[in-house]
Amino acid sequence: MDNAAVLLLSELYGTLKGGISSIYRRLAKILKEDEQAIPVLSTVLEATEEDEEDARRDGVELLLPKVESGDPRINPSLDWLTFDHRVKYSHLPSKVKTIVGHTDGTSRAACRIKQDRYPEATVILFIDDIPEDTEQYKGDEKAMGIGKKEDSILEDAEQADVVFSIGERAFDHFSNQFRAIPANKRPRHMTFLPRPSTMFEEANAEYTDAETMVVLSIVRGADVEKLGGLDLAVEALSIVAEKMRVKWRIIVVNNDDLHLARAIRDHSKSANLQITFLPYGTQKDICKNLLKAHLVLMPPRAEPFGLVGLEAIAAGVPVLVPDKSGLAELINRFAPHHHSCIVETTVGWDWQINVNHWATRIERALRHCKAEFEIAARLKKTLLCSEYWKESERQFIDVCRPKGSEPEEADRSPEGEEVHETIPALKPASDTPGGEITEPKHIHTMALREKVKIRLANILHDKPGQDFNVLVVGMPGSGKSSFINSMVMAVTGTWKEVAHCRGSLCGNVTEHLDPYVMFDDNCKEVDEPHPIPGYKKNVVFWKCPGFRDEEAYTTTVSLTLDGRIPPGTLVYECMDQIPEELKRRFGKVNRIITFDRIVFIFSACRRFPNSLATAVKSGGQQVHGVPIFVVMTKVDNIPSQHYDDHVQQRIQDAKTAFKFLDNQARFKTTSLYLDSKSSTTVQELAIHLHRKFDLNMSDA
Repeated sequence: MDNAAVLLLSELYGTLKGGISSIYRRLAKILKEDEQAIPVLSTVLEATEEDEEDARRDGVELLLPKVESGDPRINPSLDWLTFDHRVKYSHLPSKVKTIVGHTDGTSRAACRIKQDRYPEATVILFIDDIPEDTEQYKGDEKAMGIGKKEDSILEDAEQADVVFSIGERAFDHFSNQFRAIPANKRPRHMTFLPRPSTMFEEANAEYTDAETMVVLSIVRGADVEKLGGLDLAVEALSIVAEKMRVKWRIIVVNNDDLHLARAIRDHSKSANLQITFLPYGTQKDICKNLLKAHLVLMPPRAEPFGLVGLEAIAAGVPVLVPDKSGLAELINRFAPHHHSCIVETTVGWDWQINVNHWATRIERALRHCKAEFEIAARLKKTLLCSEYWKESERQFIDVCRPKGSEPEEADRSPEGEEVHETIPALKPASDTPGGEITEPKHIHTMALREKVKIRLANILHDKPGQDFNVLVVGMPGSGKSSFINSMVMAVTGTWKEVAHCRGSLCGNVTEHLDPYVMFDDNCKEVDEPHPIPGYKKNVVFWKCPGFRDEEAYTTTVSLTLDGRIPPGTLVYECMDQIPEELKRRFGKVNRIITFDRIVFIFSACRRFPNSLATAVKSGGQQVHGVPIFVVMTKVDNIPSQHYDDHVQQRIQDAKTAFKFLDNQARFKTTSLYLDSKSSTTVQELAIHLHRKFDLNMSDA
């Protein structure tokens, strides 16, 4: 093994049992997809044939413990990884760059293995629990041990290099706790937002009428004494069961299932409430049970994240989420329009008030179950389209990359976000030592700028009062706002953030179809003359708000080109509507604006959006005869080892889609940040944008 490996320390591999093991498998897969040369290995205490097959398919090597003949210690234990790894796992690779563990599991083993065998390795720990929040629901004895458990996490974190807290709630808690670690020993701390397993994403829950409604709860770590929040849930469901027929199915991960079942039944206040306990089983079993439910009820308690609830959302099943959970914070951040599934954990100090509150929410969801399934389908679509997990996964990959292959920090931008850097002055890159501006480049830049200004001053001189409208189209995160802002700077030499966007569930999204008047008086100081003498402020760029559902966005762009979406429309609301709904909503043609040019923006970092390109070419060029320009952005975000093949493929995809062939006037590439080359590119594009085009040009 020539390259240093990434070593995942886990009890199990794959998604069969869910939890942290499913997150580990996802990390292993994306790491192998992004960095194929890095060996990825995973220790396990035991593995099924299906686990081994999954690992082979993922390109991951499983490391099982060695058990000597005659050794009576045959029951797998985490102690094997922590204290006996030299014997039980003597076959660990010789070179390891990164060791990954998780608290309340393999974190201590990760630190010991680094200390004993790989002193230069980077230790990454994942935290998926907040003992201070959860242990109080597991009985007085465990509540008394909260301090020890929190201290144990801090001890492991102090020896780690990087800590990922799963969910914003855990991140906030441990950001405060880590203040107790000396600054020089404090780990790099980041939030990790997990993606649901593929089997849940591919599931499509369906509503069917039924006289008896099925409520499902899946609980980890409930205790007979405190019931893990199920005590409140069973009393709330008892109230509902007096009004309608309800079955409550409970899947509990607990070693004391028999006593727990008896304790829950003792809390039931209704003979009409049918309670069924199901074995935990595999993720496939859980998915089947989710699809049989009318409502998934997360227990009313504090929850560090709530992966089970996320899986229910991914399957399209209605869910009630306690507000004191990481999942609630995820929904509020990336799908704020769907906050109605979030329920206040406590609404007062009186127990019965809280029980009645939860009973009301459960009854409402069940009585309007068909509508709840429709809402759940939109929530699923919104969350998955947002690709909220991208940034977390990128950060993990960056930590695991070999030194020297990481992209520069300045070249990074979060997936799904448009970047708006305030660049106070143009600082062209240079081939000369010291970064000095060479005279030929400077002269060329200034000459292009003056040429553009002349064009702008004379544009539509024969049509006073009319605007020259340019529609800027592109998927979210492609760089539409950055392009518009860079256009102002490239032409005037002054930075002005003309195009703004709002952080939202699909990254940064502009909500309305609104105009941006280009090169207006804001691009100069009050006491300075306008940089474009004679300019009538009649060039208007329209940014068509983007969202990740390519089909819905394609329909929205087509309707915009047809003049069916009037200025000021809250286009952001369109993302959850199917194409037929959009066409009915915007059925009237309103020729308030017509477009003179279209700029199609796409990112080199993502696949080329063929459906959107087809719609733009058809609606803009073939129907309305509008010249189209194509700009590929963020070419500097492509790692150097993949640059030639990756970028050339994207260029070929774009030119084929628009049939530009060798026409360079209508196709440009630019970087994320405005260096001299990108500035010149934008200036050249500005010249061509304002040319008078023969619409029968062979390259059109």
